[in-house]
Amino acid sequence: DATTSCGVATVPADWAKPDGRTLEVWFALVPAPGGTSTGVTVPFMGGPGEAISAVAELFLALVPALPDRDMLLVDLRGNGRSGRLGCPTLDTAQWRADGQAQVDAVGRCGQEVGPRRDDYTTVGSVLDVEAIRRALNLPEPSLLGVSYGTWVVQTYAALIPDVVQAAVIDGIIPFDHDPWGRPYTDAMQRVLRLRCERTMLCDPAEADARVRA
Repeated sequence: DATTSCGVATVPADWAKPDGRTLEVWFALVPAPGGTSTGVTVPFMGGPGEAISAVAELFLALVPALPDRDMLLVDLRGNGRSGRLGCPTLDTAQWRADGQAQVDAVGRCGQEVGPRRDDYTTVGSVLDVEAIRRALNLPEPSLLGVSYGTWVVQTYAALIPDVVQAAVIDGIIPFDHDPWGRPYTDAMQRVLRLRCERTMLCDPAEADARVRA
């Protein structure tokens, strides 16, 4: 409505090189309906690749229930109004590939995008949103993540824990295929092994046994 303010922020493509190439990131700020803000709700969509501007009404429906909170909507870099990143392989596909065909298609897409794909990271997106929040002088954020957005929320909280007021993650994995979720525990065995090996913070066998138990 008339109280909403929209804008485009210019951010570094690589936050480690702030004087280099830049990207434009779209945002919209919905002020607290009650007139006084004690925080700001920042929702994140799934994908990666789903633009929050395309489904804004889903989150704007929460605004009346949160009269003392602003809401900040941001299309993450490479999504929607923030310079949508595409490639011919996927943009012109007549069907959604599955299995290895999907892996191969994503690989071709990465080759078509080229080296600039390295700038489109979750960490970069988090730093974009935090820079926008600070530039607008908004209160501490409460983060809401759906699907891939749950990873954005976790990354945000890990990078800047002192400013996060609250975090909610929803729907990180669906269990509708098997009521016991066995396909996911099978996949988790591989993921846990990789995480433990890379971080050296856990024993892969013990972690897997605890999850299965």
